[in-house]
Amino acid sequence: MIWFWIFVAVVLIFLGLFVASQGGHGLGSAICTVGVVILLVLLVSPSVAHDHNHPERNAWLKSLHAVNKTWCCDGNDIDAIGDWETKGGGYRVKFRGQWFDVPEGAIVDGPNKLGEPLLWMSKGYSGLSVRCFMPGMLS
Repeated sequence: MIWFWIFVAVVLIFLGLFVASQGGHGLGSAICTVGVVILLVLLVSPSVAHDHNHPERNAWLKSLHAVNKTWCCDGNDIDAIGDWETKGGGYRVKFRGQWFDVPEGAIVDGPNKLGEPLLWMSKGYSGLSVRCFMPGMLS
């Protein structure tokens, strides 16, 4: 899916350059700007895929679900976590520079085979929220 968006961004940049060279400077630069913004969003996106050097972990990751029975992972959608902490008997995670309280029902029980914290976010009408969280090793 990421390759599609890279392709779209590159096409928009070239289209914008072409339109600008034909005299449509305002429209051309607007089209180029959209392409550059798409590329920048892709480059700074905190989403990470599974480690393809360890495909044996995919089945385990896909089997994870939170206490509230929400399925966490489809195989490619772990979100990179900035930081995490315990607070008042619960957890908080830092995602894209913002702290989020982890709802009790979003916690994934069981041993964490990767050791690092795992986070899955959801985006809805009210903004971002924690879908699932599996704590890592405290340091």
